[in-house]
Amino acid sequence: MENRSTDSPASAHEQSWLNTSLSPNERATLLLAQMTLEEKVDMVHGEFPAPYGFYSAPIARLGIPALTMADGPTGIRVSRQDVNEGKATALPAPIGLAATWDVVVAEQYGSMLGSEAWATGHNVLLGPGLDIARLPVFGRLFEALGEDPLLAGQIGVGYIQGVQSHPVIATAKHYHLNAQEENRFWVDAQIDERTLQEIYT
Repeated sequence: MENRSTDSPASAHEQSWLNTSLSPNERATLLLAQMTLEEKVDMVHGEFPAPYGFYSAPIARLGIPALTMADGPTGIRVSRQDVNEGKATALPAPIGLAATWDVVVAEQYGSMLGSEAWATGHNVLLGPGLDIARLPVFGRLFEALGEDPLLAGQIGVGYIQGVQSHPVIATAKHYHLNAQEENRFWVDAQIDERTLQEIYT
């Protein structure tokens, strides 16, 4: 979980990717040009150690912080016993949140998650789950925001804005053609273009 880079920190004038007047694409291109292959692999691969759910090491010389990720679309999954004895608040299922039809409540829900994520040492929250509820037997249906793509999108925006009102990145997940847990890494989802665009994208 340590920075594997041995190079000295880049000077401020060399860190042009930190210039917020440039577009995100320009900044990413500049940053990628400075990264070694090992750093790129570490960034996209990460690790799976306690005390975090997932972890990507920092690259100090480029000003890239560690990514300390927690799962938790319904409450932070805390592995650290030194923070509140490893406990966090379990919130009502997001499908119930969607049933409120209230974006303000969704933002409050997200803000509580963002606050607890930050308090437990995480800067990335793996949520919300934006799966569209098409199959009632889906094992993670309770994490979804319902069967209506428009409502799920609106509630999802509120949730994300709430999380990101803290120094935490919200990560929308599972939203594209994920509707089962059984063999989820190998299932062949065959779907027509219209359904893909109108329901899932």
